[in-house]
Amino acid sequence: MNHSFYAWQGSVLLIEDSTEVSDLHQQFLERAGCLVSVATTLEEALRAMKTINYDCVVLDLELPDVSLEDAEHGLSIAALREVKVDLPIVVVTGYGQIPETLAEDAAQAWILKPVHPPELLIHTVRCAVAYMAGVTETIQRFAARSTYRRPAPTPDLAPVSIS
Repeated sequence: MNHSFYAWQGSVLLIEDSTEVSDLHQQFLERAGCLVSVATTLEEALRAMKTINYDCVVLDLELPDVSLEDAEHGLSIAALREVKVDLPIVVVTGYGQIPETLAEDAAQAWILKPVHPPELLIHTVRCAVAYMAGVTETIQRFAARSTYRRPAPTPDLAPVSIS
C-alpha cells in the first residue's frame, strides 16, 4: 500500500457490529493515517458524535439496534444527519446490493462487503470527505454573498431615429 498517497489525518467513526469486520476496517483506516473510533450500535455512535467532531462515518446498515426495515428506509443515515448535517457517510453493506428504498443521495458512497482491496475503503472515505468539503465550501460562499444584489434591468434599447 502506498502510504504517502493515502496519508490523511482525519477522524473516522466506524459503525459496525461485527468485531471481525470492524477490526479489519479499523486496521485498513489506521494504516492509512486515520484516527478511528468504533461503535457497535447506532445509539453508541450518536453518543460519540455528541463529543467528537468526526470527519467521516463508515456505516454498516445492519445494526443490532436498527431493524432491517428501518435501515432500508435510511433511519440510521437520517439519525446521523440530525447530529451533523454535512457529515460524509460511507455505507458498507453486506446486502449484496443497495436497498431500493434508500435514496441514492442518502450517503456519499456505497461499498459492498467484503471490501477488497483495502485501498477501496480508504480511497472512498477520502473522496467522500473531499466531496462534502466542496459542497460545504460552495454553500458557505453563496451564504457569504448575502449582500449580492441582482443587477438592475437594462432599459429596452429602442432604435433611435436620427433626423
